[in-house]
This record gives sequence, C-alpha cells and structure tokens, in this order.
Amino acid sequence: QSYGGFCLATYLSLAPAGVAAGLFTGGLPPALRSVTDVYRGTYRVLCQRNEQFYARYPEDRPLVNAILRLLQQQTVEMPRGGRLSCRRFQMLGIVLGSKSGFET
Repeated sequence: QSYGGFCLATYLSLAPAGVAAGLFTGGLPPALRSVTDVYRGTYRVLCQRNEQFYARYPEDRPLVNAILRLLQQQTVEMPRGGRLSCRRFQMLGIVLGSKSGFET
C-alpha cells in the first residue's frame, strides 16, 4: 500500500505496455474497497497493536511519552546526521503493524 505500489498499479491498469518490469514489495492496492477504507482498517489494527504492546510493557508508555516530549523541546541529532524528530522516532514502532509483531 505504498505510493510506489499505487503508481505501479495505475500504470499497469492504464498503460501496461509502458511498464517493462515492476515489483510490488508490500501489499497490493485495494481493488474492491476505497483507499480510505483500507487505511481506516490499517489504523484500527495499529491502535490495537499499540495497546497490546503497552499492556505487555506498561513501563514503556511513560518512557515513550518522555522521549516524545524531549524531541518536541529540543533538537536531537542522529549519529550520521539528520534530526531525530517525533515522527521519525515513532517510525520505530512500524514493526507493531507487521504480522510478526513486537515480540520478534
């Protein structure tokens, strides 16, 4: 369900002769439901996985909140450059949305 996946599916639908090769590395774009419905469902699952994580590791909730507050208040540089933003930090939780989840 990435932007690249949507682009590839669109090209394959509208101008397949113009695509020499394509590789979907994630989920396919929805064919029978709207993108909005798919993302709403994805968001619900992510919220459930977050709650499962914090039920298993309740001591992490205040720690994560403290880290996010710190990142809002000051600039934290990454070891190889760039800034560690709240959004970037939260991307660490992307594994919560995977089938294997946070226990792997």
